[in-house]
Amino acid sequence: MKKFIVGDVHGYFNELKMILSHWNPQEEILIQVGDLIDRGKDSLKCIDYMMSLQKKFPEKVVVLLGNHEHMMLDYHYKRKYDNALSYENTWLCNGGVMTLNNYRDKHNKLLKHLVWMAALPTTWEDDDVIVSHAGVVNRGNPANLFSDRSVLWNRGPTTRLEKLQIFGHTIVEEPCYCKTFNSLHIDTGICAGNKLTGVKISNKEDWKFICVKSKLSKTAKEVNDVFLKNLELFYKTAKNTLNESTT
Repeated sequence: MKKFIVGDVHGYFNELKMILSHWNPQEEILIQVGDLIDRGKDSLKCIDYMMSLQKKFPEKVVVLLGNHEHMMLDYHYKRKYDNALSYENTWLCNGGVMTLNNYRDKHNKLLKHLVWMAALPTTWEDDDVIVSHAGVVNRGNPANLFSDRSVLWNRGPTTRLEKLQIFGHTIVEEPCYCKTFNSLHIDTGICAGNKLTGVKISNKEDWKFICVKSKLSKTAKEVNDVFLKNLELFYKTAKNTLNESTT
């Protein structure tokens, strides 16, 4: 089966639809590496759209859990981190305030999406490839190969596997193949004003990158400046927004 694997979307709905215009559901299975949400303004729309595609093509659409979905679940279910960081601050300060405001007065939608997120797998693989959000890492213990800390949060080198690895999470300016670790890196920073990347794969030695430029076309600094400017305001209203959406 041919595959079309799409990188981190981060709430950029228009670009998501644009890149999926390159998907052929008759010939390809669609796999999205997670981080559909946060930072962009249309996280709710992105989730709705992928859920609708899963319903229409139940055997052809896979969405993986990303660390941002993981943080959103932590926030709403009050799950604590091992390192004792506040689940509230962690998600809200990483773009969660944008997502939270999508659900104002949409309590039922929020619950539906949380249930859907909680069931997302962390990896997908076949005979040729293994796909995850942040890459498979051994860290000296084979038992940790597919741990959440690895496939959701890793920022370092991955473990070289016989299968081709494909993942996002860490931004690269251009999609690339790393020969050392036999891996494809496809998070090209749509949330930083760069582009959204997908890769079409026929087998572990035959692939083609597809990129859609951000309509915002902002530099990373410009995007970060805007985010920081609004963060304080969003943070102050975040708790009130959640309370309103759950009453």
